[in-house]
Amino acid sequence: MNLPLDWMSGLRLGLLFAHLLACVFALHDVLQADWRLLWGRLAREDLAAVRLRVHRSLIALWLTGLAVVAIDLGGTPAMLAAKPKIAAKLVVVLALTLNGIVLSRQAFPLLASGVRLSRARLRWVMGCGALSSSSWLFAAFLGLARPLAQVPLPELLQLYLWVAGTAVASGLLLGRTLAERGWAGLGHALVWPACPWRARPAIPPAAAHLTHDSLSGDSPPQQLAA
Repeated sequence: MNLPLDWMSGLRLGLLFAHLLACVFALHDVLQADWRLLWGRLAREDLAAVRLRVHRSLIALWLTGLAVVAIDLGGTPAMLAAKPKIAAKLVVVLALTLNGIVLSRQAFPLLASGVRLSRARLRWVMGCGALSSSSWLFAAFLGLARPLAQVPLPELLQLYLWVAGTAVASGLLLGRTLAERGWAGLGHALVWPACPWRARPAIPPAAAHLTHDSLSGDSPPQQLAA
């Protein structure tokens, strides 16, 4: 079998595939953790496992990404000025890496401490989490958005700041709402009972029978104590 690829093109293709897998695995872990946290299904052990997996994916993302960039630039860093999308992705990945360090060393220990957080700390934790999720999604978007290859770097960074700023503002608002409602930490759902999409707990058959009788007006009279 003869493939129309030289060894360098084949190496670049393999690195790109590994880079894609690292990004997919990290996005899966980050978004799944956010979803489980939202519904109160994220335990302390799960948080530690997610942190470890995302760290490994981030290391793989950096190694494969820098290798692809080195191949594309031909060993000439000055050519980075002619590739604004690559420069923007490096900035975004650097931002999510720094934010990930803050999450790992400060935010996650606060969540796992079991102590009810103050309003300021809860807003800060939610803001950092929103910045992490939005940065991961934007980095994946840049990797796929070929039409943005010739968009100037300042405009790409402005778009990222708009996306990240919107996400952080939403996280701060969520943190304030949770603090006002007395969210108790991991294992407790972030959504409140008024949310129409929240799953209602199943009513036991006996309770359902009593509820139906009380609504229909056929409930039996209460027995008087002797």
